[in-house]
Amino acid sequence: MFKNFFFDYFYYRLYRLNSNNDFRSYPPVVVITGIQFLLFTGISGAIIRLFLDRDTTAPYAKSIASISIIFLVLMLIYNYKKYSNKFDEFDHKWINESKKQRRIKGFLITLTIVLAFVPSLIIGIFF
Repeated sequence: MFKNFFFDYFYYRLYRLNSNNDFRSYPPVVVITGIQFLLFTGISGAIIRLFLDRDTTAPYAKSIASISIIFLVLMLIYNYKKYSNKFDEFDHKWINESKKQRRIKGFLITLTIVLAFVPSLIIGIFF
């Protein structure tokens, strides 16, 4: 439930940002997919590093990269289909939210973007 609400709201805010200025080079679906991909690969990479060292996973690096790219493309297609023509529904749902609610949710979105990079940074620095 939270996942759907969160990324739906994330899409809505990015779409509004996109429609209000020249943010057109990064469509909201691409940004959401990128954040989801970073979260997934960061967490799964951290779990893998807990149990396997680099020497064990190195022979499979190209295969893992290929599977990751396929997964990324599938996520992008899924998100594109999920969010296609949904802005009006989301706008109706969130157009009247208070400034305080918007700030809190905006902070959570910013925090998610920052935290999406943390697992990858930890793996890169410590493992």
